[in-house]
Amino acid sequence: MPKPSTIAEFCEQQQPGFIAAHTASDNRCVLKSDYWLQKLDPAHRPQEYLNTQFKSWSRSSSELDFFDWCAAKEAAWDSQINSIAYLRTDNLRENYQAQFINDHIYLRDAIADTTHFEIPGKGNGYAAYVITADGTLYLNDQHQKNCFSHASFTHGEPVVCAGMIKIVAGKIMDINNISGHYRPNLSHFAQAILRIHPELFHKQGRITWKEPYFATASESLLRSDYKTLRFFGTCVAGSRKIHQFSDPDNFISFAVERIAACSHEPMPRSHAAAMA
Repeated sequence: MPKPSTIAEFCEQQQPGFIAAHTASDNRCVLKSDYWLQKLDPAHRPQEYLNTQFKSWSRSSSELDFFDWCAAKEAAWDSQINSIAYLRTDNLRENYQAQFINDHIYLRDAIADTTHFEIPGKGNGYAAYVITADGTLYLNDQHQKNCFSHASFTHGEPVVCAGMIKIVAGKIMDINNISGHYRPNLSHFAQAILRIHPELFHKQGRITWKEPYFATASESLLRSDYKTLRFFGTCVAGSRKIHQFSDPDNFISFAVERIAACSHEPMPRSHAAAMA
């Protein structure tokens, strides 16, 4: 079999159907191609290392499998490249799975609170999260480059959305769509918001998003209480508005409407549609 010249060809050769399984849709956020080698690598080495080595391997005359080539390189250098955690089974994920009890978020049998979490480059007081298709929320305070990533929670499988979340006394203070491994668009983020029960948001909770992912423009919604929602951002030319609501469900509905106004992607319109 000829040696593949591209990462996509290699991944498809290693795992037939891989590309189709990692094609995004409106309700499915997939691992970006930069990290495909990392997912397939039995040692889950850093993507910068793997992508660089792949170029050398594809041009070489070596008959070694690519991952065996990487292992041989490490042996020759008398060094070991660190591995990123990839949790393959539900048993391994249990430690990171949140529970929802009496309108509060719990983690490891205690009310979740990220106030003292410290994540390099992501801001203090935040945890990494992913939300899966069945509405499961996974959290981790040890989100660190080349150690534990958003892809770690589900072994790089598709998710609804990924990002960073701030939780205080079991209530969401802030949630966003910042994830380098998945780079969720606004449709994915709206799907995630609709999977969160409104009562799980703090009365001063915030929903923040970016689109396109690396753009500097962003918006935030601030829920100051059940009746008042302050909105500010660039999508309305920097204007500031106050909106009145009769119940917390409207906080979610308004968030999705504002996200839709910033996106060309089709948006879900209800919790039922999001869970379908």
